Amino acid sequence: MSRIGNQPITVPVTVKVEINGTHVKVTGPKGTLERVIRPEIDLEQSDGIIKVKCLDNSKRTRAFSGLTRTLVNNMIVGTEAMFQKKLVIEGVGYKASIEGSVLTLNV
Repeated sequence: MSRIGNQPITVPVTVKVEINGTHVKVTGPKGTLERVIRPEIDLEQSDGIIKVKCLDNSKRTRAFSGLTRTLVNNMIVGTEAMFQKKLVIEGVGYKASIEGSVLTLNV
């Protein structure tokens, strides 16, 4: 199994995860997300932790285990705290300002 696929997913108290076969539904304070996962992958939920299990030991399935773990974790993060994008401006002579929802870059 991939190194990423081996890591457990911690589910916060404010997020509810429903797993029905290959259908995963994540509900949190910021909304609801749903996804159908590959049939070769199984998700086991217990005590606020989700573990990704491979149903066979092929190289392709191990690769999908890491992908599935990342997708489910991103769903949990997205419904709990929303996604953020940070812009780092380095160098001399660059200026950035935000007015409302408009970003102005002077390059």
